[in-house]
Amino acid sequence: HMENRQEQLKERHQVFAADHLSGEQIQDLSFSVDEGECLAVQILDNSLFVELRDFLLQEKEPEGGAVLIGARRKRNFSDRRIAVIRELATRTMVFPELSYMENLCISLSMRVPTLWLKKSIRRSIRREYGPILGEEVFDLPISSLTERQKYQMIYTRVQLARPDIIFCIQPFKGADLPHRIHIWQLLEQLMDHGIAVVLVSLNLSDSLSMADRLLVIGKEG
Repeated sequence: HMENRQEQLKERHQVFAADHLSGEQIQDLSFSVDEGECLAVQILDNSLFVELRDFLLQEKEPEGGAVLIGARRKRNFSDRRIAVIRELATRTMVFPELSYMENLCISLSMRVPTLWLKKSIRRSIRREYGPILGEEVFDLPISSLTERQKYQMIYTRVQLARPDIIFCIQPFKGADLPHRIHIWQLLEQLMDHGIAVVLVSLNLSDSLSMADRLLVIGKEG
């Protein structure tokens, strides 16, 4: 697996960099990620984890440094080319009041404003992803989906938005072994499409097995 990954990563270009990001807890955090790469970030202190999570979710602005995405230099993570999969995703990223198609396309609608006006686009999405997701899920209420179907929907939603990089906050937390294996497979599919993946965790027991590189963040002293 790792030999194949290293071969795939040859001659890939950088898609993201953090340049001396700083806040109340985080100081001078710098790293870069290449196209299709998986970077595992282990955070040794909970206060650092919380602040980085807040940066990613745009709940807090960095006090210093910058984010480089493509050729753009920004103060924060607000860019459609950056996606975030939240912790406990099947609880925090599923909207039971919406239909399956609405849940699936909620991120895509920000990139394609006419999505809900054009039935042809929705039919095209169903034709393309029906064999992958299962034709039956499009007609099911969200409350009846299995955990596996919810994970598949969330990760496909992210892929539809075509980001350059995805930050996954503790992606394996709360998942049993079959679901952890499924999440791993979904992440590999994203990387196979050239999307960079950053796994942000306090515990790396699952993340290390698929990471190309490891970054450990802790407080000095």
